[in-house]
Amino acid sequence: MEEIKRKEEAEKEREARELAEALEELKIRNLTRFAKLLLDKTVMVYFPHMIDENNTCSAAFKMLAQYDQVTMAVHDQMEVQITKEKIPEMFYNCEIKLSESFKEALVEKPCLVSLLMYHGISPDSDSPQPLYLGMVEEKLASFVYGVMSHTEPPVTHTVAYNFQETREDGEVWPGVWTPLNYLSKASAVKVLFPHTLVTLDFKEEELPPPRYCMIFDASRANEINDVIEEYSEDIVKVGFFDSMDCAVAKRVAKSLKQLEKLGPEKIKQTKMVMALAKRTSDPLLAFSQLTPLYISPDTKIGSKECDMFFPPPNVFEDEEEEGDEDLVEEQEEEAEEGGEGEQEDGEEGDEEEGEGAEQLATEASVDEKSLASHEEGSGQGSVTEAKAETAEENVVE
Repeated sequence: MEEIKRKEEAEKEREARELAEALEELKIRNLTRFAKLLLDKTVMVYFPHMIDENNTCSAAFKMLAQYDQVTMAVHDQMEVQITKEKIPEMFYNCEIKLSESFKEALVEKPCLVSLLMYHGISPDSDSPQPLYLGMVEEKLASFVYGVMSHTEPPVTHTVAYNFQETREDGEVWPGVWTPLNYLSKASAVKVLFPHTLVTLDFKEEELPPPRYCMIFDASRANEINDVIEEYSEDIVKVGFFDSMDCAVAKRVAKSLKQLEKLGPEKIKQTKMVMALAKRTSDPLLAFSQLTPLYISPDTKIGSKECDMFFPPPNVFEDEEEEGDEDLVEEQEEEAEEGGEGEQEDGEEGDEEEGEGAEQLATEASVDEKSLASHEEGSGQGSVTEAKAETAEENVVE
């Protein structure tokens, strides 16, 4: 009994570990996708102790002119109250070490946060620099800290050095913070400027449900498709492959129209693969009655097989590329059908008119769908008024 119990506990631990890994991978994927929409933006945080009793942050005012040195400007700015629960998300993928006393002060009063936009043209350049993941973060962080590190002391006379504060107990508190990498930035923007998710129409991917993998002969695709339409909400993916082995299979068609173009002989060798979500037993029973060639024994194995047949798109490539290819193919099919229809109409017209003119073939060209670029709405929110002390003009020597 003890051995059985030990194995059950080990299995539960393994499942919990696999789930945690899957959730972390999904989080990184979503943050990377979000960061791709924020290529020209980054974040600057002024901690609560930088705001005086008059609700004024002189450091923020001084930095307005300093941002010109890195070709950036404030795009949005507001006060944000950080909660204890949000601290890990705000400093995600960040090695900064915050003392307990600093964390307590961080949640007592609001921070002043700035969303900065990169303008792309430096004083010594005539053309904008191409943007890439991590560029604006590196640019601002190098300027603020002098080093690309949150654990090393900032370089003398840099922004971070001038704004850090030594407390009575000798502890050094940072006055400002900016992320060093795109994952950290994306997570911070979600916490500090959550409205950008709506502005950019960003939808997070969710962890797929437990799935069964089912395989049929592609020659029965029309028959299977009738049942697919009935249980469409439970169908995660459908595709046509040249093999039943998920380790080596290659997709040869994505739709029935594409399948038909393969020809009868190749269709006989093609397999129809379906990822079926386990929500209720009805869909599984319905498809099982169609005598599939294969059905995964459980959702653990099935989910892994489905991931091999239908891996997610490379997050560093254009995430809409696959969808665009499908759209172009559909447009080409429609154009071909339209061209054939026009040709038939023309031939009928020629016969009626008794003319023997040769029918010209109609060409249909299809433009590839351009990816929708995402722009945030400009404008600056209500902010803490930043006032400078008259005796101080510059921060960085």
